[in-house]
Amino acid sequence: GGLSGETTTGRDPPAEPLHQALLAQLGGAGASFWAELVGAAHRQGVAHDDASVLNALWDLVWAGLVTNDSLGAIRAAVAGAATRATRRSGRSGQPTMATDPRTGRARPRLAG
Repeated sequence: GGLSGETTTGRDPPAEPLHQALLAQLGGAGASFWAELVGAAHRQGVAHDDASVLNALWDLVWAGLVTNDSLGAIRAAVAGAATRATRRSGRSGQPTMATDPRTGRARPRLAG
């Protein structure tokens, strides 16, 4: 994963404290594991839980500020969503995806 520098959406980048903590981590260390991202929020004293860190990270992805070095994480999220949806509904079908209300784009849910 990495930091790309400027938004690709033409809108102001996300600037909440959690976004800033994640950007500082990625800007200083480069590619980071999940625990390092959560730790960055903790070190900055930003209120957070796994879901809020994931949402902030996706905000940065959709803004074009953060990229992933592979599609593995997205594939795993989609596969996990499909498995959970199948278990809940008892039928196979499309993965369950959360929709970002600001953009209308689908985003994987946090596996719980």
